[in-house]
Amino acid sequence: MVGMVFTLLDKIITDYLKKEGLLTPVDLGLERRRFVRESIPLTSRAIFNYDEKLYSIPGVVRDISFGGVKLVFPKGAEIKIAPGAMLSHFELSVEFPKDDQNLIFACDARHIHRTDSEIQIGASFKNIKTDQEQRLSGYLQ
Repeated sequence: MVGMVFTLLDKIITDYLKKEGLLTPVDLGLERRRFVRESIPLTSRAIFNYDEKLYSIPGVVRDISFGGVKLVFPKGAEIKIAPGAMLSHFELSVEFPKDDQNLIFACDARHIHRTDSEIQIGASFKNIKTDQEQRLSGYLQ
């Protein structure tokens, strides 16, 4: 019972501090990224280079920011990055429905997570161009 009281008090105090602008999501450890991510599902295609061969793998952008993306692929996708191995550079083609065009980003994979149903890759954009930022800004708050 005592633990529930402290949890409730923590929530009340935290909510008050956030409301007053005295506590940010970074202070809470919720968002460490330089750019806030938006949950926008977009169709995409990752192009990986393995052994001098290009592999084009369809996937979904789960969320995106000016700094990078979280990609999701089906469990059986031919992604040959092993957990703990050196992650790779790849190109990402993202379909933006408002523009009816694709944008191609150079990406560096930062982490990979395999679940029972999917493969998730967190990647940062490498050398994002001004025109890419401008088009991307139409989707980000």
